[in-house]
Amino acid sequence: MKAFNFTASESIQIIDKINEVSNNYAVSSGQLSQNIGKVASAVASSGVTYDELLGLMTAGIEVNRNASKTANSIKSVSTRLKRMDADGELPKLEKQFNEFGMSMVRADGYTKNVFETLRDFAPIYNEIVAEGTPEQMNKMNKLLENIAGVYNISALQDILKNFDTANEAVITSLNAQGSAMQENAKYMQSLEARVNLLSSAYAQL
Repeated sequence: MKAFNFTASESIQIIDKINEVSNNYAVSSGQLSQNIGKVASAVASSGVTYDELLGLMTAGIEVNRNASKTANSIKSVSTRLKRMDADGELPKLEKQFNEFGMSMVRADGYTKNVFETLRDFAPIYNEIVAEGTPEQMNKMNKLLENIAGVYNISALQDILKNFDTANEAVITSLNAQGSAMQENAKYMQSLEARVNLLSSAYAQL
């Protein structure tokens, strides 16, 4: 995965991460592996890690069951969040986020990446959806459209309302070393057991 600077020798890490996440959440390894490439370059350039991208993908897919839609949404959101204002000093959407009591800029002065921004925004979004006034909802809907674009709002909402899973999937991915090898070992043991059982059955004929 060149976007994240994985070398060929490190490719087993990708397999481990996808395998472990698919084992623990309602996503398949195929959904992840076949669609992450659509968005990898767009998010990696802004500092998103492979683990964070897996987290975003998992959160969305668990809700909408559409990996391609989720990947396209993340790509659109990442691109829009990186846009700067006319002076080139602040993110273009900073003032809209400020209206909800958050900033797109980290304490060190750097702009948050898409994972960091949505992580901080998710609890605000979920609270307003549950208890917000009509005026707050109108402002929220305008911000969502500016973040994702009209066609990607629903997929963005899926990620936001399931962001606890995104956070958990990141941790799962970070701790996934050896996952694929362990699963393969279990499979081989199971296969060996089946062969032994079959051999025993034939011996008794």
